[in-house]
Amino acid sequence: MIEKEKNKKNLEGLKELLINEQKDLEYLKQYRDKHVLKLKNVKFELEKAKGLLCSFLNNLLSKGTFFFKNGISWIIKILWQIKSDINISIFPKYLDMKSVDYLLKYSKGEIEFDHLNLQYKKLKEIFNLTKEIDSNSKQNMNHCNSESKFALKVKPKIETIYSEVKRKLKYPNFDKKKNYDEKLMEILEIERKINIKYNELRILKQNEMNRVSQLIQKGQYESSNKAKSEDILRCIFGEKDAFEMLNKVNRKLYS
Repeated sequence: MIEKEKNKKNLEGLKELLINEQKDLEYLKQYRDKHVLKLKNVKFELEKAKGLLCSFLNNLLSKGTFFFKNGISWIIKILWQIKSDINISIFPKYLDMKSVDYLLKYSKGEIEFDHLNLQYKKLKEIFNLTKEIDSNSKQNMNHCNSESKFALKVKPKIETIYSEVKRKLKYPNFDKKKNYDEKLMEILEIERKINIKYNELRILKQNEMNRVSQLIQKGQYESSNKAKSEDILRCIFGEKDAFEMLNKVNRKLYS
């Protein structure tokens, strides 16, 4: 009889446990469904915001009147960075196809240039930290080697600290196989690529400046595109370069 009561209690306990587990499972399902729905709503809002931003930027691009240092290329860069396609027909009507092609190439080059500079900055951080940690470690090890008894106690602690610092930094390719001499070579290689890209952009810009200046001097760009030369130059090159180019053009025309 006692055994029967005991089994009955155990069975009731298992039933209660099962009911509680089912409740927990149901709660987790509801929690999951709620957050899946929330995630869908967030994605929808992000796509909506992206659409509004693209529409706004395309409108600015078509007008060609909102420019910064390098004309309207900043708009092209943002559109590409948010993974939006650019329709060539949306560019200002007063730009010829060579200027449109230049703006697309220059914007792409600037994105690549910015990416290289970001890589360079990260590599410099890794290199400086590697050098600093290796230097501190060697100093501590040399001190330990000069005092053998003390070294036996301290060396494992130093190695543990050294490993822990590297783990916490969480930098890529940060291990004993790559010393800072190799990292320095990586930095020099990035510097080389940065210089190449900088010169490519400089030559690309100068060639377009020469081409547009010659057309403006002959009155061909304005007449064929029905726009003022200052508007054309600001749109392609930005305020500062446009001002300097206009001065040069006017000096040649009236000298």
